[in-house]
Amino acid sequence: MSYRGNLKIEDLTLYGQKRRVCAVNYFAKGGLPNSFFLQQFFGNEGGFGKRYWQSFAEVLCARGLPRVADVADDMLIWLQDINWPGSYAIIQFVKAHFNEFKPAVIRAVERARSERDVIWFEWLLLCFFPNSTYVQELVDYLDDDNWKEFDKIYGMQALLVELENYR
Repeated sequence: MSYRGNLKIEDLTLYGQKRRVCAVNYFAKGGLPNSFFLQQFFGNEGGFGKRYWQSFAEVLCARGLPRVADVADDMLIWLQDINWPGSYAIIQFVKAHFNEFKPAVIRAVERARSERDVIWFEWLLLCFFPNSTYVQELVDYLDDDNWKEFDKIYGMQALLVELENYR
């Protein structure tokens, strides 16, 4: 699909319109750095609010691997809130390339644990390790936001071994 005319970043907000799809493809092929499409997570929205987030995620996904490999860890920040625009696109993309993203997912799980971000921690586990009985048990335990006994009962090392062995 092509569009004749000048495409600009604002065209990424035209939902349901052919011009937006063309804009996503245009910016996916363009020269803006991957970090431009992740700026909302680093305190610099540059005037681009949440109405851009879905398209920003779609641009990164359309770029594909290996082009977005340098921001694999940062893309997972989208899962800190599953309701953020673009989070579903990121989940689908990571699942489709899970072998390549698995190390980044595990690092994100470690980061979520160190930040005691139970929501992010749970979403990472449930989205990418859904068939693990161990993960399901751990998530059920954390439903009460109970980090106190986490290390005593489960421990990060045991969890990391479980995630590394997950297929």
